[in-house]
Amino acid sequence: MAWRFTEIKPSGRLPPPRHLHASGVIGESLYIVGGQHKLDVLQDAWTIELDDKPEWRRIKLHKAKEYLKMRIFFGHTTYNKRLYLTGGTNHQNLSEVYNDVLVLDSEDDSFTRLETEGEQPPALCRHSMVAQGGSLWLTGGFDGKSWLDTTYRLDLYALPKPRWSLLEVTGFTPWRRSHCCLLASPTDSNALVLFGGGDGDADFDDAHYLLLKEGYWGRVTNITGESSPRTQMGCGLLPPGSFVDDVRRTPKQAGEVWAAAVFGGYGGEGAGRRLGDFSVLALDHRKGWHWGPFRTSGQSPVARMGHSMHVVNDTTVVIFGGTTDYGADKPTGGASNELWVARPNKLYVEAAAAATPAGEPAAIEAAIELETEPLVERESVPVEGGEPPRAVVREIGAPKKKKHKTEKKSKKKRSDGTWVKDPRQAEVERRHEAPQPVEPAGERKTNMLEKVMGLSKAASKEEL
Repeated sequence: MAWRFTEIKPSGRLPPPRHLHASGVIGESLYIVGGQHKLDVLQDAWTIELDDKPEWRRIKLHKAKEYLKMRIFFGHTTYNKRLYLTGGTNHQNLSEVYNDVLVLDSEDDSFTRLETEGEQPPALCRHSMVAQGGSLWLTGGFDGKSWLDTTYRLDLYALPKPRWSLLEVTGFTPWRRSHCCLLASPTDSNALVLFGGGDGDADFDDAHYLLLKEGYWGRVTNITGESSPRTQMGCGLLPPGSFVDDVRRTPKQAGEVWAAAVFGGYGGEGAGRRLGDFSVLALDHRKGWHWGPFRTSGQSPVARMGHSMHVVNDTTVVIFGGTTDYGADKPTGGASNELWVARPNKLYVEAAAAATPAGEPAAIEAAIELETEPLVERESVPVEGGEPPRAVVREIGAPKKKKHKTEKKSKKKRSDGTWVKDPRQAEVERRHEAPQPVEPAGERKTNMLEKVMGLSKAASKEEL
């Protein structure tokens, strides 16, 4: 299935060109806040409803200069009809970093600072944020001095105030990074998916998953297909049946596979480059995760970074702003206020009807190729050639279960026409028919994840 891109030309006044802004989709409306325009930092907010007659509307923000200041590089996500902004840094002094939480409410256009308590994260910028299970999750970022690999949770339903906590994690923690793609799993409310990002010296193309209740990071090592290392890209989730890659699936299987769509960003060797390719990462726990092209028709947006990308109601991809390869010498400084919309040429009604409902548990870890090496302590060692140090860790693994050989019939036959059993085959059958030891009362069999992590139920983290 191909998606067709169209550049939307809204009526009325347009927002100034920008990149590195906060954005989110609430209902069928796109919201943007702040961003950078040439050497200026914007302190405004706009919204547009993606209907037949789109028109931008400027939102009057209360205490915009006091709250937004001169900040860029903030984390942002939407939840329960609100756009949340966290952290950021002063454009004129990058060592001045913030740790407050700002909220834009779409129902009354109010703009407030959220009061929180608990173990608050350090001042952060360039981090990634997503909402899952009534909480905001922050990972990575820069604190003004160093890159981080920590993950924080803000429980929005805690009383008397939303509460911060540091998530204690195990497993293969992603290398410290910024501007990665962080998505809430569409089929498991206990999981997040992470891709890409960079640490200032290198850009990454690795993929990880985080099990929230267990605090377990896993790295997906058996991804097929190709993708480019990148940072400051746009990403979103495509529903089952809305994309086609080069993996053969039955219609039923295609109706169960979600995908992470990625567009643009910054990456490459040397001085780096802006990217203009579309890719989809099929989150297929049966046949493995797979990178493939995002098939489009018509004119597509040019290469850019620092833009917005969202999926609206599972049938529309919207892209706004960013800084592009062209126009660096123009008054906009290369920034854009273009609004692009992509819709499938043919809707996927039958496939979507067969899709796995959101929130239904799915074995994300089934996509991981387990090895036989045990977990060892994580350590950092310098790599020759001037590259930044990398986290050296053996993957979590367990011995793969051996399949029994297919039982073969003996070629010897008795005079009455019955087969003579091979003694070795008789011994195999005897062992299979032998009674199995009874599990002692009060004990239970641990699942594969607990065996791999070396945890029992009593030692596992408390449920969120």
